[in-house]
Amino acid sequence: MIRLIFILLISIYTFQLWGQTKGEWIVQYFNVSNSFHEKSNNEYQLLSSSLSIYLVNDSETLSKSEASELFSEHGKIKHLFRNQEVYPRTYIPDDELYFEQWNMDVINAPNVWEETTGGRSETGEEIVMAVLDDGYDINHIELRNNLWINPNELPGDGIDNDGNGYIDDHQGVNIEDKNDIHPESDHGTQVVGIMAAQGDNNTGIAGMNWNTKVLFVSGVSNVGEIITGYEYVYDLKKRYLESDGTDGANIVVTNLSSGLEFAFPSQLPSWCEIYDLLGSVGVLSVCATANLDVNIEIEGDMPTLCTSDYLIMVTNTDTFDEKVQYAAQNKTHVDLGAPGELITTLDIKNEYSRISGTSASTPHVAGAVALFFTIPCQSLTDLIKINPTAAALTIKNAILNGTAPNVTLDETV
Repeated sequence: MIRLIFILLISIYTFQLWGQTKGEWIVQYFNVSNSFHEKSNNEYQLLSSSLSIYLVNDSETLSKSEASELFSEHGKIKHLFRNQEVYPRTYIPDDELYFEQWNMDVINAPNVWEETTGGRSETGEEIVMAVLDDGYDINHIELRNNLWINPNELPGDGIDNDGNGYIDDHQGVNIEDKNDIHPESDHGTQVVGIMAAQGDNNTGIAGMNWNTKVLFVSGVSNVGEIITGYEYVYDLKKRYLESDGTDGANIVVTNLSSGLEFAFPSQLPSWCEIYDLLGSVGVLSVCATANLDVNIEIEGDMPTLCTSDYLIMVTNTDTFDEKVQYAAQNKTHVDLGAPGELITTLDIKNEYSRISGTSASTPHVAGAVALFFTIPCQSLTDLIKINPTAAALTIKNAILNGTAPNVTLDETV
C-alpha cells in the first residue's frame, strides 16, 4: 500500500521529456578493452566506466540499426538508445510569498530534531547527501556552511589531484563544464534548501538536516549527464569504503528531482541499472515521479518504472495530507507521498521563495534518509559498518513501513 510519510525517524528538479538530443547516442557494452576505455574522445565520451556506458556523437544522423552496426565494432552492445533532453516538471505558483513551513509540522520534524539534526553518525563519520540538478547558489547564507569540500583536491591548480578523472572538483562538480563552478539556478537551490538549509541559526528556514554536508552535482540536463553524475557519486563512495574513510565521501543518499514522462525502462535501460550500482556501495536514491494525473504504468515515466531495490519514488501531497490531483501515483512503482505544495525554501541571491510539485516532495524523503544515518543506534551503526548495502535497505524499509496509511495514495491513477 502506498502511504504518506508522517514521521521522519520511522519513516524537483524533476524533468519532462523535451526531445531527443540531436546527433547523440548512449551505448552500453557488455565489455570493452581497457585500451578502448583509455581512447575515449570527443566521438566516444565515457559516461560510466563501471557499466561501460558511452555517449557517441553522430554527425550523420544514423538509424538505430545503422548505429548498432557501426558501434558494435568496439564490443558487444548491451543497450543502445538516443540521448534525451529534459526540462523541469515543477510549476511555479504566483501566490504571495508563504513563509510558514507547514511541511515540517506535517511530518513531525520538530520531534525528530529532538533526537538528531543530522551531521555525523554515532561514530563521528561525516554524512554526505548528493543532489543532482541544473545548478545552485552554493554561496547562499544557509548553504555555504553545509557545502561538502573534497579534501583531496586542491582548488584552481588545474590538476586532478585525487585521480578521479575530474580537475579541480573541490566543491562538487559541474558535469556539463567539467569543473566545480556551479551555475546559479533557483530550482536547484530550492530543492537543496528543503534537504539542507542550516537550522537553528536565527536566519530564514530550517532544512530537514541542519548541518549535514551536501555534494553538489550540477549541469544535469539529459540522461547522459544523469548517468555521469551518478557515476561520480558512486566513485566517491566506493573510494570512501575502500580507503576506510581517507578518500572519497561518505555519501548515503542522492536526490534527483528529474525524469522523463512517457518513457519506459526498455527505452533507457542503463539509467535503471545505475541505481543498483549505487546500492552496491550503500547509497539510496530518491527521485520524483511525474507531475501528471496519469497511470504511469501505462503511460510511462522514468525513473519511476525502474525496479531497483535501492530506489525510492516520491509523489506529492498537500496541506491536507492528500495527493494533489496533478501528481502521478501507482501502487507498484510509487513508494510514498511527501509535502510538495507551496513549500517555503531557499532561492538564489540569499532570497527565499516557494516551490510546488514532486520536486519539492522528494528532498523531504532524501533528507529523512540522511537523518537515519545519524540516529544513535548501535545495531544500525554496526550494520552500516559491516554491510552498507544491507544497511541502506534496512533504512529504506524503515521509512516505507513507518509511513501513515492514506486513502488518497492507495489507488493507482
